[in-house]
Amino acid sequence: MKTTYTVRVILDSEDDVIRDIEIDAAAYLDDLDKAIKEAFKLEGNEMSAFYKSDDHWEQGEEINVMEFQGSKIQDHQLKDCFAFLEEKMLYVYDFLNLWTFYIELQKSLNTEAKPRGVISSIGERPEQAPENDMMDIEEVLPQSDEEDDLFDDVNPNDLSDFY
Repeated sequence: MKTTYTVRVILDSEDDVIRDIEIDAAAYLDDLDKAIKEAFKLEGNEMSAFYKSDDHWEQGEEINVMEFQGSKIQDHQLKDCFAFLEEKMLYVYDFLNLWTFYIELQKSLNTEAKPRGVISSIGERPEQAPENDMMDIEEVLPQSDEEDDLFDDVNPNDLSDFY
């Protein structure tokens, strides 16, 4: 027997746009990345990343498609990312437009059946990414000349403190 997960993926928008996806627990975040792009009909040519999250949907550690501090999404199996029911992650596609999705593990099932992909679909994806305030650049940039010296002591070759 193998374990199949049902994950609910919700677009951060005013309208309900939700997909429930069945996927093998032994699959990798790379596989979930592809499944989300397909389920929401995203072009797939933009960068994306997953973020660990808590019960309040706070953005945590980034797991980027590209290598990021020695970690790639191909290195992370879903069974390691979703250890408990209702475990949460955030997913961002296209860093210019910030298509933002909430992901939550809904069900874990031991079965011989092959995962079916999208098993439930509610709503249509809008043509353009909904506005959101995730990673608002205005909040991290200095707002006045007095704050410009905030980064004077930062070594540009070592930005590990910021990630």
